[in-house]
Amino acid sequence: MHGAGVIREDEHDPYRRAEKWPDGTQCPQCRAVMHRGAWRWASEPPAATPAATSGQSRHSSSPHLCPACQRIRSHDAAGVLVIDAELLAGRHDQIRATIQAIARAEEREHPLERILAFEASAQGPWTIETTGLHLVRRLGHGLERATGSVLSTRYLQGEAKAVMHLSR
Repeated sequence: MHGAGVIREDEHDPYRRAEKWPDGTQCPQCRAVMHRGAWRWASEPPAATPAATSGQSRHSSSPHLCPACQRIRSHDAAGVLVIDAELLAGRHDQIRATIQAIARAEEREHPLERILAFEASAQGPWTIETTGLHLVRRLGHGLERATGSVLSTRYLQGEAKAVMHLSR
């Protein structure tokens, strides 16, 4: 069955609210702004509304941490990618550059998709933790194509987490 075992973030992510924040809600940590039901990067600070300037709040446009910043604060990754040490042999720079390019592209478009932690040891495997499932999937599949490696995925239903493993 297609999609069996896949986590639907909108149904299982404990950091996502069932109802959307009002437009103009801003994350005080990363400065992402709620716009039309989705977190977006603000190209400029949100315009002050008459209610906000008079000291009264327009329903709830007060600051609230976005789901990504909540995950970062509690160090609770939505996705984990482990890259085997043997796959890294002689390719550290290439793999690091691929990771950075994919992460920058994803974060530019989707504020909730960020690298939470990146542990790159000299001899051991690399571990990348992400704030969203989309980024960990893009990293895993992008590196799989770039390196000709094998990607395995486990979805931890009770934790709303994906663990991916990249090996030769």
